[in-house]
Amino acid sequence: MPNYLNARERGIVNVDVRKGTTRTDYQASLEDAFFEYKIANTDKNYDFVSIRTGIQPFTADFRGFLYSDNNLGARIFGGFDNTNTNSISRIFAR
Repeated sequence: MPNYLNARERGIVNVDVRKGTTRTDYQASLEDAFFEYKIANTDKNYDFVSIRTGIQPFTADFRGFLYSDNNLGARIFGGFDNTNTNSISRIFAR
């Protein structure tokens, strides 16, 4: 989806006044791109340990009010005790 800007004066759209009074920008981004591998099943009740690496969401609180971002990182996670207990360890790049 293009981002279109039309100004009445020169110098607002771009510092170089020869560029005119209009501008159209196109932007694209990759939000999620990760690889996930199941390391092991810990028992017959669907308990597991997995690792996920790549671009993935990080949320500081459970609703995302404080901090929410997509970063390059890795996490090891799993479900235990008949998937009643979940465990997560994360490492993210700045």
